Amino acid sequence: MKKYIILFFLTLFVFSSAACEKEEQTYDQSGEIEESAKQEYSGAIYTVRTEYEDGTYALRDYREDGIIFAERLYDGNFLKSESFYGFDGQLEQQINYRQNGDVLTDTLYTVNGREVIAKGYDKNGAYTGKTVTSLNINDLVESVVVYNKDGVLNEEYFYGYDSQLRCIREESVSYENNIACVTVIQTLDPENGEVLLEETVQYTPFGAFVLHEVYEYRDDDIILVEKYDVNGNSLPIEQ
Repeated sequence: MKKYIILFFLTLFVFSSAACEKEEQTYDQSGEIEESAKQEYSGAIYTVRTEYEDGTYALRDYREDGIIFAERLYDGNFLKSESFYGFDGQLEQQINYRQNGDVLTDTLYTVNGREVIAKGYDKNGAYTGKTVTSLNINDLVESVVVYNKDGVLNEEYFYGYDSQLRCIREESVSYENNIACVTVIQTLDPENGEVLLEETVQYTPFGAFVLHEVYEYRDDDIILVEKYDVNGNSLPIEQ
């Protein structure tokens, strides 16, 4: 779960490859920005090419004022994704492609105060749902709420930080039939982000209790340390 959330967070705010950067090259060019950009801009731009150890590379276009305008991620000759930014540097659109060049997903972003709203569309332009990300006063992700195309709540994620702004708590809630079926709360090591403790509460889509367990992560072992019944009473743990 933690890995999924981290990847989700990076995809939403960074849109770069997860591989390590190898080198950067910068070169100048002039002319019009391609027509697919969301805001018109004429003038000198410069492009930064960043290569990654997995063979992918990104091309990022910047305006004269240094604000990013567009980004393209390639795997060889395959264009994996394009991202377009407004004049304020805020992400406005990201398009992901299949290897045959067809659109896989198209996501439009709007900013409302400390909320970032991402609306998704499929290759035919049909609406697929939205994700609302809320930031705290330190511009760190406080919560992520995911809705399906019908506006029904699918998932929620919540994050807690210490006084040094390090993430120490992650909570995910999955819904079915408007019932919180699975809740997972992870306590993290602020130094390295590794999971120290994980609490899971599970219900069926009809609201029937399934389990409530707490696991402790010790080196390479995951150990059941607490177990509760439907009323929250502690249960014996088999050794």
